Amino acid sequence: MTERRDFLTKLTALGIALPLTSLHALTPRPAPARDDRDYWTGVLTRIGQPVLTSLAERRLHQRMPVTIAPSAPAERRSFAMLEATGRLLSGLAPWLALPADGSPEGVLRSQ
Repeated sequence: MTERRDFLTKLTALGIALPLTSLHALTPRPAPARDDRDYWTGVLTRIGQPVLTSLAERRLHQRMPVTIAPSAPAERRSFAMLEATGRLLSGLAPWLALPADGSPEGVLRSQ
């Protein structure tokens, strides 16, 4: 019986400790470091550049590998390139809307 009582006591203590640790989530976070922005710009370039370059050369259908789920309709395969382009551009739109500047990121945006 003491094991059960100890378990309940520890569980109660844990229940009190958890709300105190969740206060950390309420503290304001500092602005993201420049390294974070550089990292995400690199990710954006790595994902977007092959699609946009192939699209500009009108070779997206030839270059883009397409895999669809076995349960998906076969006609989805023919729309995969359109979906990739639409998702990419909708994700890039806020970044592309930033004002022009002379920074390396601004030069990348102008491309």
